[in-house]
Amino acid sequence: MTDPNFLHAGDHVHLGPGVTATRKTNPAVDLHDLPRIDAVLLSHYHADHFDNQVEESLRRDLPIITTPHAKHHLGGDMKGTEAFQKVTALDFWDSVIVDVAGNDGMSLKVTGMPGKHVPSGMLSQVNDLLGAV
Repeated sequence: MTDPNFLHAGDHVHLGPGVTATRKTNPAVDLHDLPRIDAVLLSHYHADHFDNQVEESLRRDLPIITTPHAKHHLGGDMKGTEAFQKVTALDFWDSVIVDVAGNDGMSLKVTGMPGKHVPSGMLSQVNDLLGAV
């Protein structure tokens, strides 16, 4: 599963200091109607990609592949919630091989890529200064 977010239309999420977003649509399926999840690929640790309901509901032995920042939060520094036990942090260009259970030895290679939330220009410079997103 990639970037699990199961907020409903009208729900608000915190993205950074002074930055929030509002969910526009309902999820296509309810979190509790999903089949067993083998792993989560989390692009980054914002509530519009990994909401509180998901964080509270997923089993703690679920493998999560994510950024060093997200691992810091999910792997031990979470407030009032048990840490996830199998969080793998990938920095830019780092890779990990993920075995796909029950698929005749099939595996996936996941590589961390650089990304930017805010386009270049004045807004990006202000964001870099404030660390908002």
